Amino acid sequence: MKSLLGTLIFLCGFGYEHGSHAANILVYSPSYSQSHLITNALMADILAEEAGHNVVMFIPEYHETNFNGTKHAKIIRMSGISDSFDENMKDFSAGFIKDHTLSFRLRKLFEEATSEQCEAILRRKSELEQLRSYNFDVAFSEQLDLCGVGIIRYLGIKSHIWISSGSMMDGLSDTLGVPMPISYVPSVEENDLSTEMSFMERAQNMYL
Repeated sequence: MKSLLGTLIFLCGFGYEHGSHAANILVYSPSYSQSHLITNALMADILAEEAGHNVVMFIPEYHETNFNGTKHAKIIRMSGISDSFDENMKDFSAGFIKDHTLSFRLRKLFEEATSEQCEAILRRKSELEQLRSYNFDVAFSEQLDLCGVGIIRYLGIKSHIWISSGSMMDGLSDTLGVPMPISYVPSVEENDLSTEMSFMERAQNMYL
């Protein structure tokens, strides 16, 4: 969160100092849930209203929704992508409420659902080319799934800011080269272990 705030402060300052050179910014925000849209919309509004940048919030509709949360960013939606996310999330949601932690099966459901959505988005070439025409200077995407990374690369946007509304997930820390020694650092995903673990809890941490 501190790094995200620092980035926003820097970009806001850049906007005030170089008002005639406002950046073209893409905020990639799939509709996983309303809470994720709210977080990204707040960020988009700060960049647009307070820093004077040209901000586009791109919302691939994983869940069909009319909500966007932003007051100042331009909204571009991609609707009717695929039914796979809604179908897979029925089991995911039931398990999420019932189980203490997510099982591998439920995690796999989520990963498969987001992967299918991403493939469907990439097939919508004409809509993606419309986004490319904005010549974005920088793009933001969440760490929840990796599709944003691929879309941003496909659009030829050279500067990418990877954001997270929570702690860094284990798989992403490995991708970024951030040490997360599982023998004494508890997994942040679906885990309620503390930093002081017994032998069996360390074994459980490796399993998670």
